[in-house]
Amino acid sequence: MKLKTNLKNVAVLFAIAVAVQGCSLGPSLPDNSSGKAMPSLTEGFLVENTRSEIISGKTEIRPGFQIQMTSAVDEKLTGESRVDMNGDLKLPYGGSIHAAGLTLQALTEKVSGEIRKFYKTDPQVVIKISDRKYYIEVRGLVQKPGVILVSEFEKVENIIKKSGELSLNKDVREARVVQINRGQNSYYIDLEEYFQGRDMNLSPKWYGGEKVFFIQATTALGEENSASVQILGDLRNPGAMAYKEGMNLFQYINKAGGPTQTTDLDRVKIIRQTAKGPVTTEGTADEIANKIKLQAGDTVYMGSSNSSTLERRVQMGASFMSVLTAIGFLIIAF
Repeated sequence: MKLKTNLKNVAVLFAIAVAVQGCSLGPSLPDNSSGKAMPSLTEGFLVENTRSEIISGKTEIRPGFQIQMTSAVDEKLTGESRVDMNGDLKLPYGGSIHAAGLTLQALTEKVSGEIRKFYKTDPQVVIKISDRKYYIEVRGLVQKPGVILVSEFEKVENIIKKSGELSLNKDVREARVVQINRGQNSYYIDLEEYFQGRDMNLSPKWYGGEKVFFIQATTALGEENSASVQILGDLRNPGAMAYKEGMNLFQYINKAGGPTQTTDLDRVKIIRQTAKGPVTTEGTADEIANKIKLQAGDTVYMGSSNSSTLERRVQMGASFMSVLTAIGFLIIAF
């Protein structure tokens, strides 16, 4: 009877923990209700360090990896090619396959299967990773935006140098915030604190495919700016846009450089501060543009469709571990 009672208590605790944890699931979004900073690297990127090596014990192919291919049957198959920003790898006889997220063994099997179509016998393809660097896309207040190749622990200052230094445009405030998008999550670095040495340890570990935006010092870090609208997320030049009466969502998106190839116009969130606290409205871009009149101080978050199965798996794993931790605290409390 005592065992059944204990099991019943644990079940109740588990349900409570899941309910509590459910409040924190989902993409990281702005919340300036208490003037706190946006999600930082310590709140998100450290979780990502538990990624493929811990989950599977095997290295996974990432955007930017250089793949070396050799064949004892056909020398034309011998060569090197990098996995592009989207995670695709070009094949010797044309076409490409999506390589990002695959283990080396899985990639070898997939490539061999595609190439074997052109041969009567097995071409005996051998695949190796010859260089482990990572493609990231840099945009915003830099002089040379675009895709660059970085090392696993490339420092923020090197990202700036490879992107032609910060913008010289005198019409904008100095870039002070780095927004890093990985899948559906966004994280931020305060450049002022970073270069003063307080955030020097927050240079992220790159996995390839991240989108990095250098944006203005605005309410992204909890600063007051009632005369602007924050346009954040998967856009070419996110940041603070001067508020203008009558402008709709699409006009602000255009001012933010327009959508990228992975912007999800079906996943838009607007956060508005009210007397009772922040109010979040979700919908498609069309719905938001037609039904909601944007106001000064609003924050708009554009979602991204570039979320891999691996990223979702890691998020689920992290959430599960949080649930177990919550159960532990509840058991101690009881």
